[in-house]
Amino acid sequence: MTSHAAKNWNRAMVTGASSGIGREMARQLAAAGTELVLVARDASRLQELAEEVAVRCEVLPTDLGDRDQLAGVEDRIESDHRPIDLLVNNAGLGFSGQFSQLDRNDATFVVDVNVVALQRLTQAAASAMSTRGSGAILNVSSLAGEAVGANSATYAATKAFVTS
Repeated sequence: MTSHAAKNWNRAMVTGASSGIGREMARQLAAAGTELVLVARDASRLQELAEEVAVRCEVLPTDLGDRDQLAGVEDRIESDHRPIDLLVNNAGLGFSGQFSQLDRNDATFVVDVNVVALQRLTQAAASAMSTRGSGAILNVSSLAGEAVGANSATYAATKAFVTS
């Protein structure tokens, strides 16, 4: 894979594109003329963003914590039809509270989205981009991975994984 500081990408996939950093990243890429593949759980917010920007957009409403839905995004990354040349792995979430009191399913969901989905999408993109001979991956982390807080142990651990 190659590094391009000021490259104009043909098509970028942005996960977590419905709000925050992901939404702004998508806007910035669109402003540079990059086509978008928008991924998040909230279909209406993704559609709103797609209508706001002046580039071609694909909207993929997906719960990345669901392995079957995640597999569909992996397939899209690996597709040679309108290939992805930049993956922005931004999707992430966390719950706060004392670790011993957190709902186990919620904690597992955080790991599934913040670690498992990121790892699987990164691996799919790295493979496809290596085969094509170009592309880049941006994995968005957090300072929380460096400074563990008493009420965000799972979130902090997942962000340490991303940083590593």
